[in-house]
Amino acid sequence: MAAGNWVDWNTGDLVTASAFQDIQDSIVFIFVDETAANAALTNKVEGTIFYDTTDNLIKAWDGSAWISAESGDITAVNTASNSGLAGGATSGAVSLTVDPSNLASGVTVDSANDLLILEDVTDGTVYKVTPDNLGIGGGGKVLQVIQATTSTSTNTTGTTYADTTLSGTITPSATDSNVLLLISQTMDTSSNATQNTEVALKVVQTISATDTDIYENTAFMKLNANYGAFGYAQTRGTYAVNVLDSPNTTSAVTYKTMFKNNLSNSSATAQIGNQPSHMILIEIGA
Repeated sequence: MAAGNWVDWNTGDLVTASAFQDIQDSIVFIFVDETAANAALTNKVEGTIFYDTTDNLIKAWDGSAWISAESGDITAVNTASNSGLAGGATSGAVSLTVDPSNLASGVTVDSANDLLILEDVTDGTVYKVTPDNLGIGGGGKVLQVIQATTSTSTNTTGTTYADTTLSGTITPSATDSNVLLLISQTMDTSSNATQNTEVALKVVQTISATDTDIYENTAFMKLNANYGAFGYAQTRGTYAVNVLDSPNTTSAVTYKTMFKNNLSNSSATAQIGNQPSHMILIEIGA
């Protein structure tokens, strides 16, 4: 007789051998392990159950082996911060829903490496793709803007390049990003009555202590000596320099301006009178 059949017994009913066997087969036995259960339950049938005191599990015979009726160690389903999920529970029926408000915000998208989840509605296959794969990468988009300012008056009478003290640092989010530099440099140059003057300016890129010149204007400012009554010549102003650079890195990149006199016995001053110079660094997605 198959185990597990239910019988409503009445007083005086005859308990047959098959009925008794059915009752015994439905009892939850207690054994120290599967070896002990196999030794004792020599006539076990599919569905025979025992409690394993070593594993602390209820086990059932599936006809060829013991299987655990209770397995796993999950005690709760909870949602983590920024997981994009809501719901969860510690017991009972557990439900999870997608909650976009629980996602991180204010991040910079790496269109070549960040991943999106995409489902094929035809067959239900779920894929992981990058924004570039979908053609929605950051191409031509502003990814970040950094501004640097200095008001430190800096003078040089030398004919070798010196720092103007204007510099800014940006860390590109992708190796194929471009950096647009918008520079507003204040400058002054002066000479005596018999001396012309010329100022050269360049922009230097520094990555991991390696300097690279990305822009140079050897006639950034030129002044012909004024032979007037005062015997002195001077000019000053704010000058714009726009440079597009392709640093090809995701490491920090520092840009700075440097200046020098092309002629001896001349003087050049950046940020004269503490007038500020500015540098704006804009990362443009490829």
